[in-house]
Amino acid sequence: MEIRPGAPDPDEPLDPAEAAPAPPLASATWRIDRIMIALKIIGIVAFAAIPQVFETNAVSRWFGIVIAAALAIYLARELMAPVRLAADAEGVTVIQGFAGHRQIAWSDVDRIRVDNRRRSGFLEIETAESLHLFSRYDLGMQPSDAEEMLTRIRP
Repeated sequence: MEIRPGAPDPDEPLDPAEAAPAPPLASATWRIDRIMIALKIIGIVAFAAIPQVFETNAVSRWFGIVIAAALAIYLARELMAPVRLAADAEGVTVIQGFAGHRQIAWSDVDRIRVDNRRRSGFLEIETAESLHLFSRYDLGMQPSDAEEMLTRIRP
Protein backbone atom coordinates (compact mmCIF):
# COMPACT_ATOMS: atom_id res chain seq x y z
CA MET A 1 0.00 0.00 0.00
CA GLU A 2 1.36 3.36 -0.98
CA ILE A 3 0.81 6.48 1.09
CA ARG A 4 0.22 9.53 -1.03
CA PRO A 5 0.02 13.08 0.21
CA GLY A 6 -3.47 14.51 0.43
CA ALA A 7 -4.84 16.89 -2.14
CA PRO A 8 -3.96 20.53 -1.59
CA ASP A 9 -6.52 22.66 0.16
CA PRO A 10 -8.24 24.79 -2.52
CA ASP A 11 -8.56 27.73 -0.09
CA GLU A 12 -4.87 27.75 0.81
CA PRO A 13 -2.53 29.58 -1.60
CA LEU A 14 0.13 27.37 -3.15
CA ASP A 15 2.87 29.99 -2.98
CA PRO A 16 3.67 31.63 0.39
CA ALA A 17 4.24 34.89 -1.50
CA GLU A 18 0.57 34.78 -2.50
CA ALA A 19 -0.54 34.54 1.13
CA ALA A 20 -2.58 37.46 2.38
CA PRO A 21 -0.68 39.96 4.53
CA ALA A 22 -1.18 39.76 8.26
CA PRO A 23 -4.05 41.91 9.52
CA PRO A 24 -3.17 45.15 11.31
CA LEU A 25 -2.92 45.14 15.09
CA ALA A 26 -4.59 47.71 17.33
CA SER A 27 -1.95 47.72 20.07
CA ALA A 28 0.75 45.64 21.74
CA THR A 29 3.03 45.75 24.76
CA TRP A 30 6.41 44.16 25.28
CA ARG A 31 7.54 43.22 28.79
CA ILE A 32 10.86 42.23 30.25
CA ASP A 33 11.57 38.51 29.95
CA ARG A 34 10.53 36.73 33.17
CA ILE A 35 13.48 34.39 32.93
CA MET A 36 15.79 37.37 33.44
CA ILE A 37 13.84 38.40 36.54
CA ALA A 38 14.19 34.87 37.95
CA LEU A 39 17.92 34.78 37.16
CA LYS A 40 18.47 38.09 38.94
CA ILE A 41 16.64 36.82 42.02
CA ILE A 42 18.80 33.69 42.02
CA GLY A 43 21.92 35.83 41.56
CA ILE A 44 21.00 38.09 44.48
CA VAL A 45 20.53 35.11 46.78
CA ALA A 46 23.71 33.41 45.58
CA PHE A 47 25.99 36.45 45.85
CA ALA A 48 24.60 37.43 49.24
CA ALA A 49 24.44 33.96 50.81
CA ILE A 50 27.38 31.94 49.48
CA PRO A 51 30.18 34.07 51.02
CA GLN A 52 28.30 34.09 54.32
CA VAL A 53 27.65 30.34 54.38
CA PHE A 54 31.19 29.32 53.53
CA GLU A 55 32.67 31.85 55.97
CA THR A 56 35.11 33.36 53.51
CA ASN A 57 37.22 36.41 54.26
CA ALA A 58 35.74 39.88 54.74
CA VAL A 59 36.66 41.08 51.23
CA SER A 60 34.71 38.32 49.49
CA ARG A 61 31.75 38.87 51.84
CA TRP A 62 31.62 42.58 50.95
CA PHE A 63 32.14 41.80 47.28
CA GLY A 64 29.16 39.43 47.36
CA ILE A 65 27.01 42.02 49.10
CA VAL A 66 27.95 44.73 46.59
CA ILE A 67 27.14 42.48 43.62
CA ALA A 68 23.86 41.41 45.23
CA ALA A 69 22.94 45.07 45.82
CA ALA A 70 23.67 45.96 42.18
CA LEU A 71 21.49 43.08 40.99
CA ALA A 72 18.76 44.21 43.41
CA ILE A 73 18.81 47.70 41.85
CA TYR A 74 18.41 46.22 38.35
CA LEU A 75 15.67 43.94 39.63
CA ALA A 76 13.86 46.91 41.21
CA ARG A 77 13.91 48.68 37.83
CA GLU A 78 12.42 45.64 36.12
CA LEU A 79 9.71 45.27 38.75
CA MET A 80 8.84 49.00 38.74
CA ALA A 81 8.71 49.28 34.94
CA PRO A 82 8.24 45.83 33.40
CA VAL A 83 6.76 47.21 30.15
CA ARG A 84 9.70 48.31 28.00
CA LEU A 85 7.79 49.13 24.82
CA ALA A 86 4.15 49.69 23.95
CA ALA A 87 2.56 50.69 20.66
CA ASP A 88 -0.87 51.74 19.51
CA ALA A 89 -2.39 53.86 16.74
CA GLU A 90 -1.09 57.07 18.36
CA GLY A 91 2.55 56.03 18.59
CA VAL A 92 5.04 54.14 20.74
CA THR A 93 5.80 54.40 24.43
CA VAL A 94 9.41 53.63 25.34
CA ILE A 95 11.16 53.30 28.66
CA GLN A 96 13.22 56.34 29.59
CA GLY A 97 15.52 56.80 32.55
CA PHE A 98 15.37 54.41 35.49
CA ALA A 99 11.65 53.62 35.36
CA GLY A 100 9.98 56.42 33.38
CA HIS A 101 8.23 56.26 30.05
CA ARG A 102 8.14 58.55 27.01
CA GLN A 103 5.38 58.74 24.42
CA ILE A 104 6.56 59.17 20.82
CA ALA A 105 4.07 59.89 18.04
CA TRP A 106 4.34 57.82 14.87
CA SER A 107 5.07 61.00 12.91
CA ASP A 108 8.24 61.47 15.01
CA VAL A 109 9.51 57.92 14.38
CA ASP A 110 12.02 58.04 11.54
CA ARG A 111 12.91 54.37 11.31
CA ILE A 112 12.26 51.01 12.94
CA ARG A 113 14.73 48.25 12.16
CA VAL A 114 16.55 45.27 13.62
CA ASP A 115 20.32 45.54 14.00
CA ASN A 116 21.67 42.01 13.53
CA ARG A 117 25.36 42.79 13.92
CA ARG A 118 25.29 41.23 17.36
CA ARG A 119 24.34 37.63 18.07
CA SER A 120 20.75 38.22 19.17
CA GLY A 121 20.17 41.61 17.55
CA PHE A 122 18.48 44.74 18.79
CA LEU A 123 15.27 46.46 17.82
CA GLU A 124 16.05 50.09 17.01
CA ILE A 125 13.45 52.85 17.10
CA GLU A 126 15.01 55.99 15.73
CA THR A 127 13.70 59.54 16.03
CA ALA A 128 15.34 62.81 15.02
CA GLU A 129 16.78 63.33 18.51
CA SER A 130 17.09 59.83 20.01
CA LEU A 131 17.71 56.17 19.37
CA HIS A 132 15.98 53.53 21.50
CA LEU A 133 17.43 50.00 21.62
CA PHE A 134 15.57 46.92 22.81
CA SER A 135 17.07 43.45 23.21
CA ARG A 136 15.29 40.11 23.26
CA TYR A 137 15.29 40.29 27.04
CA ASP A 138 13.60 43.70 26.99
CA LEU A 139 10.91 42.53 24.59
CA GLY A 140 10.29 38.96 25.74
CA MET A 141 10.55 37.87 22.07
CA GLN A 142 12.92 38.09 19.15
CA PRO A 143 13.47 41.68 17.95
CA SER A 144 12.53 40.71 14.39
CA ASP A 145 9.12 39.48 15.58
CA ALA A 146 8.57 42.72 17.50
CA GLU A 147 9.53 44.73 14.41
CA GLU A 148 6.94 42.84 12.34
CA MET A 149 4.28 43.57 14.95
CA LEU A 150 5.23 47.26 15.03
CA THR A 151 4.85 47.51 11.27
CA ARG A 152 1.38 45.99 11.58
CA ILE A 153 0.42 48.56 14.24
CA ARG A 154 1.91 51.62 12.57
CA PRO A 155 -0.77 53.46 10.57
